[in-house]
Amino acid sequence: AAASDSELEPWEQEMARTAEGIGTLRSSALALWQPALDRLWPEIAVSGPHPVLAPRLELRPGWRSAEGPLADFLLLNRRRDRELGYTTIGPQRADLGMGSPFGVETSQLSRGQSKLLALALLLALAQALRAWTGKRSLLLLDDLQSELDIDRQVAVLDWVRQEGYQVFISGTRIESAHRERTLGWAV
Repeated sequence: AAASDSELEPWEQEMARTAEGIGTLRSSALALWQPALDRLWPEIAVSGPHPVLAPRLELRPGWRSAEGPLADFLLLNRRRDRELGYTTIGPQRADLGMGSPFGVETSQLSRGQSKLLALALLLALAQALRAWTGKRSLLLLDDLQSELDIDRQVAVLDWVRQEGYQVFISGTRIESAHRERTLGWAV
């Protein structure tokens, strides 16, 4: 049996209140994450003569927050959400926009660009956590050589070493050029 409006209203009100707190915490996290990404990006996004655009992190809260409070949108969407059997808006639908790294939308990135972006987000997150807690994370870099050219692999490894992180690197092969360029790493 479907819940009545009077049964849904307290849940929607609590969801709206909680969403504000979640949004504040997410914004605070981005305030640490973006500067770390800005410092890291030029070091690992090795480029030729043209600068590689850095990602611009943007929180998309999961509803049109600029147009009104979540409670209002929950009320407006209640009938449709009831028919679907789930809530279609709210903090659970939040997303992270990244602008146009490499000068294109993220949906148009090559596999190598996507891998580099994912690594940059991970490493910048480790730096943001370090700024917040004062502690270094233990990093696992899975299949580093997959999709990345040797220059980018070395740039990532140099950055990790320079920042003093402990890192585990998994993979299926170790290329001779990789060994030569990363002398000093235990292979």
